Amino acid sequence: MPFRDRIRLERLLRYAARPPLSNERLSLLPDGRLRYKLKRRWSDGTAQVIYEPMELMERLAALVPPPRFNITRYFGVLAPGPATTP
Repeated sequence: MPFRDRIRLERLLRYAARPPLSNERLSLLPDGRLRYKLKRRWSDGTAQVIYEPMELMERLAALVPPPRFNITRYFGVLAPGPATTP
């Protein structure tokens, strides 16, 4: 029975409870800025990024969609709209 599948439920909850940033890769520099070590190097060779605390908060806040905003957009045949008759 799917509603008794505790292993899949636990996996889903662990996925949903993940933090947006890894604490192991985030560190505070002596001058108060934040360094985030990237998981993989970017194509230009960048291995870490350094932000002011408010700059990091601005970038994280930009990732949060506004209330009642559909993240998935449909177009073409699947787009919402009036039904057309031939």
